[in-house]
Amino acid sequence: MEVAIGHLYRHAHLTEAVARLIYGEFWKDVENGLTLDSLVAHLRNTGDPARIPLSLVALAGGRLAEARRLGFPSVYFGTDGPGFYTRLGAELHEQVTPEFCIMRFPLEA
Repeated sequence: MEVAIGHLYRHAHLTEAVARLIYGEFWKDVENGLTLDSLVAHLRNTGDPARIPLSLVALAGGRLAEARRLGFPSVYFGTDGPGFYTRLGAELHEQVTPEFCIMRFPLEA
């Protein structure tokens, strides 16, 4: 199965599904954190591929890819708040600017 990386704004019909995945993994248990609705709104604001915020999705056969199931060793993402993700087990991959870095989550087999 071919996996393709694409801009979320080009797959706008997946925005709510992506938001549910992110919310369920990172935000549902965070007191005073993002709500699902605010996350959906944030993701809908990522429509310019020439600037941050930028949301990319991995698609397998046109559907959201499940990285672990597909055998990927890590998932990479950008953030301006690395401390939050470090507490969840993410590792710094690259400091792009003083305000933005690329993180990675190693995935268990």
